[in-house]
Amino acid sequence: MPVAFDNSEFQISAHQDQEAGESSHQESPSRSNLCTNAVGSASRPSVRNSPEPSTSHTRAALSVPTITLPRPRIGGSQVDEHKRLFGYRGKANSRGKSKKQSAGQTCTLKFVCLATRYPVKPLTSVKERTALSNAGLGDASIVFDLNGDSSHCHEKILEAFPKLAESGYDLQLYDRAGENSSFCVLKHPYLPRKLKVVAEQCKIYIKPLQKDLVETESDAEDVEEEEEHLVCAVAGLVISCILCSAVIPMGSVEEHRMLVHNNEPQIKKRKGTHLASWTCCTELMKAKIPGLDDIVADSDDDVEIIATTSMYLEEPPKTNPSKSELEQFRESTIDESLTRQRFTVSREDGMDELKKDILECYKNPRVKLTAKPRVKFEGEEGVGSGPIREFLLCAMKIVEDGPEEYWVLTVNGDVDDLLLESLALGLADTPDVELRQYITQLEDLSQDEPVSDDLKDGITPYIFEAGLDIHMLNGNRKLLIQGMVVYFVIHKRRRELDDIAKGMNEVGFHNFMGKCSIDVVKSLFPRSEMRFVTAEQMKEAIIFEEPTGHEDTILYLYQYLNELEKYDEGKPSIDLCCFWTAMNNLPPRNGTLQVKFQEDNSPLPVAETCFFAISLPTVHESYDDFKKFIDIALTHGSLGIHHS
Repeated sequence: MPVAFDNSEFQISAHQDQEAGESSHQESPSRSNLCTNAVGSASRPSVRNSPEPSTSHTRAALSVPTITLPRPRIGGSQVDEHKRLFGYRGKANSRGKSKKQSAGQTCTLKFVCLATRYPVKPLTSVKERTALSNAGLGDASIVFDLNGDSSHCHEKILEAFPKLAESGYDLQLYDRAGENSSFCVLKHPYLPRKLKVVAEQCKIYIKPLQKDLVETESDAEDVEEEEEHLVCAVAGLVISCILCSAVIPMGSVEEHRMLVHNNEPQIKKRKGTHLASWTCCTELMKAKIPGLDDIVADSDDDVEIIATTSMYLEEPPKTNPSKSELEQFRESTIDESLTRQRFTVSREDGMDELKKDILECYKNPRVKLTAKPRVKFEGEEGVGSGPIREFLLCAMKIVEDGPEEYWVLTVNGDVDDLLLESLALGLADTPDVELRQYITQLEDLSQDEPVSDDLKDGITPYIFEAGLDIHMLNGNRKLLIQGMVVYFVIHKRRRELDDIAKGMNEVGFHNFMGKCSIDVVKSLFPRSEMRFVTAEQMKEAIIFEEPTGHEDTILYLYQYLNELEKYDEGKPSIDLCCFWTAMNNLPPRNGTLQVKFQEDNSPLPVAETCFFAISLPTVHESYDDFKKFIDIALTHGSLGIHHS
């Protein structure tokens, strides 16, 4: 039978427990020994004070309780040392008295400071960006107070780019809209909150206003430190003009230069930075524009966008390059070590698509413009230098579209210096043949006569492209016609010519022309009156293949050449050269013009421009028939397109 023990005999007083804990701590600090000693000290008094039970029943019923003693005490110095070494503080109470700065009071915007006043596109190559960064420009992130004013914004920008203190600046965004990509100027005032909303995650480009920021060492020595603080006036931030030291609003620098200095060039101009200009402003053009030299640039009522037609001729420099320098420029530009650069273009979809193919060549970074070209026309056969000549001829046609009086071969580096002129434009000035037909049909309609559906469908794309109101078809049609002519003769041509100037400058040709005299420029881009090819010159270059039996055809050809000179001062002769050789001149290096004779019954001539050869029809029994079909070929094939 199990023996029951009195629980009171197994209890240890608090005082005894404390003494036992202290003695055990002094004897052995290990946990296992403490438990053993505690059990032993608790069992001895119970065995001594209780009657001895029977051995057989005691082991079965006896349950020895486990007594947990309190943790031993550790000295205060040890605890402090432990906390110092392994201290841990939990998360601070959010109800503390410390006040955090409220979020959203600052904003960080990304800027790119450009080096030139007239950037074309952002710098993309590592070399260019590194050079910009070494000059203290380029990329930077600026932190603004979100509620700051324009003075705060200006000070922060000057802290990041100190060179802007003297030149002033405009803030711009870059619109990556394909072919029409360009910089868009942000309007004043410049406020951090406004810039954050407008730019968001985009980079803001800083364009210097009065001068370029990359200077030579001699220029940098003359630059005085600007210690004057700019103030915020009603018109916005102000700055000192570097020409007259007048204090003007920074947003009115361009207007100040136009009105006060008449576009006077800056005192120190970095060589090679801007694009010099030469134009073909002839006496004929001056005669058609009375008072050209007295035109005021700010007369907005009388000024129309004709920037590509009325640029002044500058005085040539004292040391003009001779024509032999053209060959030197070619040798210094063309890299003979490069493999030929292949250009693949197509004119199957019309001349507009061909123009795009040609103008986009320089925009492709993979195109090696300094390598010799190799050209292929899709869907056409060509060998040797023939496709190259035809490619260059088509490229020149882009420049020569429109009336010759409106040619502009290059653009002045200061775009804001371009004069806007209003000239009398006619239907013949429009380069698009289809648009001419639509305008002619529209002019023939009376004011009350409705526009046919075919005419409306054909002319609508032109109206939309010119940005005009389609409802003007049923209203003021004369104003609609005038608007379309102005757009397609002036505005659209201006963008094309600007694009051509950029492409020319990719190999330095644009700057080279700025150093040439007007005579050299005329030799590069001759006007029609300078492209006169006489019949005798062509006869001297002609070689007949198997002339026996074709004497009548040879006589017809000679008679036709003699009559060509009577048409319009040699222009048909030039057309014959185009049809024959895909060039506007005779073959170079004493080349010959080969004449073959057709054996079939084809009434039209066939040109093999790659070989400077033409196959004449032999079926005509009279000169009138021969002349009729040759005229047809020259009219529709003067670009070298053969009639095979």
